[in-house]
Amino acid sequence: MTERLKPLGEVTRLSDSVIRVLGGNPGKFTLQGTNTYLISPPRATATPTTPVQTVLVDTGEGVESYALLLQAVLDGKDARAGSSQRWISDIHHDHVGGLPSVLEMLSRRAPAPSPPKLHKFPDQASDGLLFEQLKKLPAKRFQPHNGLDGPSPIRPLKDGDTIELDDVTLQAVHSPGHTADHICILHHGERALLTGDHVLGQGTTVFEDLASYLSSLRTCEKVLEGAGPTQVDEVEGGLAERSEERKEGENRLYPAHGPIIENGKATLREYVRHRMERETQIIELLAKPSPDEEEEGSGEQGHSQWSIKSLVSDLYKSYPEHLYPAAARGLFLHLGKLAQPDKEYEGVTSADGARVECVGHQVVPRMPQSDGEWLQLMESRWRLLGDKAKQKGSL
Repeated sequence: MTERLKPLGEVTRLSDSVIRVLGGNPGKFTLQGTNTYLISPPRATATPTTPVQTVLVDTGEGVESYALLLQAVLDGKDARAGSSQRWISDIHHDHVGGLPSVLEMLSRRAPAPSPPKLHKFPDQASDGLLFEQLKKLPAKRFQPHNGLDGPSPIRPLKDGDTIELDDVTLQAVHSPGHTADHICILHHGERALLTGDHVLGQGTTVFEDLASYLSSLRTCEKVLEGAGPTQVDEVEGGLAERSEERKEGENRLYPAHGPIIENGKATLREYVRHRMERETQIIELLAKPSPDEEEEGSGEQGHSQWSIKSLVSDLYKSYPEHLYPAAARGLFLHLGKLAQPDKEYEGVTSADGARVECVGHQVVPRMPQSDGEWLQLMESRWRLLGDKAKQKGSL
């Protein structure tokens, strides 16, 4: 059953330091829309001559109404959001697509603020298009970065890098998995974590690399453990959005989609538990006779070969079929993880540490890029290696 989306306001002050501005792009994957966050020092006051330093985290996907809404916030709906001078984004369109229109809006403000600095974790495979778009913009829309390789529109972030805004410190936490360049941001003053697409306010997220994603979930939990429990000056917007009370020792999460989460460490652990439970289900199913082989009258005893199509049909038989494509993608990534060496697994594996293999392939097939490739992948056969397969063959 699909969870009903919690209504969110277009602009909501969530704490004395954080304002959320919705990106105006609600949808199947963006939920209520992309959450963008204005972060400024608490209790600061902007004046016409001394605007408050503000970080904008993400820029939506370029919906015209978003730039107008953001301008209204900056121009007076909240005096502390006086100017945005630094930005942190990731590569997905619903996070960076609005960057050109937001930069254009800032350039028209009077008095003109200093051009903002743009910060992002680098990813050579995906940054090229964003860089080309930014280079086409008029001069002085942003402050270029003069790096070792020459001028660049983006200041490269590294894990652990910080931005200081008076008494607010924001720290980048590299958290690959959803994308290779994904970062979370630790708000040191509040001891809260902006999670991007790593953790959502409702439902679960998608990922490109499951092993990296699980590792990043555990990293984020350790970061919050080290930061200590959240300390935030409660305001009406944040209190009204709570679906549960924050438990003692817990941390707030500010996700890129959906409402805030008050018990962040518990949510991170639940995300890991959910994925490991699915992995166990896959392994147990691969140890059983395959319906594909029953139809064909083939297969080696103790080495059942399951197609992804049959795995999805069995594991998701209680779900609507329109969810099967997304389920197939997730199962493929689980199988890909299981086909890689796992140093933490203590059971019997193949010689290189893998637990499953794709029959007829020396390496795991790449992620399909077309409907035709998906149809082929759905028929690919997978079998269990090591102890589970041996146990089944000995029955």
